[in-house]
Amino acid sequence: MAKVTFFAGLCGSGKTFASKQLREKYLESDTEVRMFREVLNEEEEKETEIIQTLLEAIDCIVEEAFYCIASCRGTMEQRLADEVPEVEPEWVFFENDLETANWNVRNRPYDDAPADHLVVLNTETLHPQFYVGDSPTRPIFRTQPRQE
Repeated sequence: MAKVTFFAGLCGSGKTFASKQLREKYLESDTEVRMFREVLNEEEEKETEIIQTLLEAIDCIVEEAFYCIASCRGTMEQRLADEVPEVEPEWVFFENDLETANWNVRNRPYDDAPADHLVVLNTETLHPQFYVGDSPTRPIFRTQPRQE
């Protein structure tokens, strides 16, 4: 049976770092795994691809900032329950620490998205709607300042 691990948290919380660490464990054990990032940018297309991958008995690692919002996460949870009920998702949430997440976004060693856009996304959308109930959260650690 396939497994899916979701990493959810603010931009700059450590989702990419943690998912890469998990992927390394899969590679060490020679187990096939597929990674998905920013699932909700593609509407239902990537969620459908995740479901299809799980149906093919291939494990998935998913990073999505918007899954820290209950309504966004709930849609995916319902699809999993309806379409692959034998799969029990593992949810890994990072704490709702706006200050540290925005620090990390501004000091990323890579520039995959404009920092100002991600800070606004964190501040105006993700942080105020962040809800994971009683689920445990991982702490966010500050990265080193960017070297210019």
